[in-house]
Amino acid sequence: QTYTVAVGQHSGGGMQRREFTADQVMQALPWLARENARGKDIYIRPAENSYVLVDDLKPEGLEKLRKHGMAPAVVTETSPGNTQAWVDLGQDLSNREASAAARVLAQGAGGDRGSASYEHLGRLPGFTNQKPEHTQANGFQPFVLVRQAVQHVAERAGELIQGIRAKIADVDHKKAVAARLEEARAGMELPAPRPG
Repeated sequence: QTYTVAVGQHSGGGMQRREFTADQVMQALPWLARENARGKDIYIRPAENSYVLVDDLKPEGLEKLRKHGMAPAVVTETSPGNTQAWVDLGQDLSNREASAAARVLAQGAGGDRGSASYEHLGRLPGFTNQKPEHTQANGFQPFVLVRQAVQHVAERAGELIQGIRAKIADVDHKKAVAARLEEARAGMELPAPRPG
């Protein structure tokens, strides 16, 4: 299993991304801690698209996921009252499928739909959330905490994937039909009359 690890400044300046194995992530912890202490945020995501991230969830959103058979495998608290949930769908999806799954889950659970994408990264637990609005009364930033971590494929993952694939196939079919109609219309256009 490999991971994308990213280090970035909240106020801009771009994101430095690297691909690591699990062992390499552990070896990089001192470097990541230094970067975090310098005000940079630390992010991670599995390289495979079997895990889908639902960002900015409240407790009631987590309960909705569980109630609808989409219980997350990993839940991290990114600041007091805010969580990120990684839902294991049990199979590696295409980028398009993973983004669609993230949108469906974010919409259903009240998460951040703007962050619903196969490439969105989650915060790495053990490091601080550097967003200025999360500065605590003591002047420190909150640590990102693991609230749940279990090996668990969502109960209704297959159903969700099947629905997404059907929707994607329907959209592609409609686009293909529209393109063929456009080609047919273009072929039926009369040539412009010659002058005189």
